[in-house]
Amino acid sequence: SVHAEGDTLYWLESRPLESGRSVLVRRSADGVAEDVTPAGFNGRTRVHEYGGKSYVIADGTVYFSNFADQALYRQAPGEAPQRMTSADDLRFADCSWDASRQRLICVREDHRGAGEAVNGIVGIPAAGSSNGDALWQGSDFVGYPRVSADGARLAWIDQSPNMRRLTQAILYPGVGIMETTNISVGRGTDTPFELFGAPWIDAEQLAAALNTAHTPGIRFVPRYYTPDSSKFAGERCGGVDVIATDLGLNAVDLGMVIAVTLRDLYPDGWETKRYPRLLINDAVHQALVTGASVEELQRLTRVGLDQFLERRSAVLLYEE
Repeated sequence: SVHAEGDTLYWLESRPLESGRSVLVRRSADGVAEDVTPAGFNGRTRVHEYGGKSYVIADGTVYFSNFADQALYRQAPGEAPQRMTSADDLRFADCSWDASRQRLICVREDHRGAGEAVNGIVGIPAAGSSNGDALWQGSDFVGYPRVSADGARLAWIDQSPNMRRLTQAILYPGVGIMETTNISVGRGTDTPFELFGAPWIDAEQLAAALNTAHTPGIRFVPRYYTPDSSKFAGERCGGVDVIATDLGLNAVDLGMVIAVTLRDLYPDGWETKRYPRLLINDAVHQALVTGASVEELQRLTRVGLDQFLERRSAVLLYEE
């Protein structure tokens, strides 16, 4: 995302030629852009495993999470980054600026104890060193803490740890539906439900086959990845990034394109026995395993849809 402070814009760039290092870039009013993050630092957080917003800016000073040690750093204009947090096994993300108290409000993920990490919201003074004073704990997942304009109230969102973007929610009916089979749908990565794959998939082959379908609003990019957790954790998977070029796409139609492509390319690899657990449509499943085309599957998914929409129209609170 792009952050504006006065006439200056800031954004993060991922640098493939620097092993994917995330660099904060600043563009001043005169149009000159320069790197803010110096070599040796990587502005990326692992909170909730796939990250979140890794920086905040206040009065020209940058506060960011560094990927290597997951510590928070303070970088004043023209100076080198200075570490703010001292404890290991802490991660920070989604920081916002609390001007009335001159502190950061951050999501903190605490891995110091045994068992599951403890998630919460903490306040961290802008000056000095601190691991954060707890402001809220008790949720498995928290995000986007924000202070009201008068500094009197704090708000945040408790959300799914694997669906933090609108794109992921839109793609889920087409991609997430496969997670009961032997397919990784991106859990344990930075972009759950925006990619999928498996150790037995050839990424380039799959992307090429999917792109020949010319699915409206979608393109596929080959990718190899290793999930940190969930299915195939620690195993290298071949797969594709699912790039949504139009959020008005039909995710169910997309799911049928993916299913037929997997069936045709990997008849001995993809196990469809548990596919109906989320599909919940025996007619579509039987048609898939008996060789039906994409068009036939898409037609079957629409059976009964008009009747449902008619019943639903009687109870809608708002006009569509």
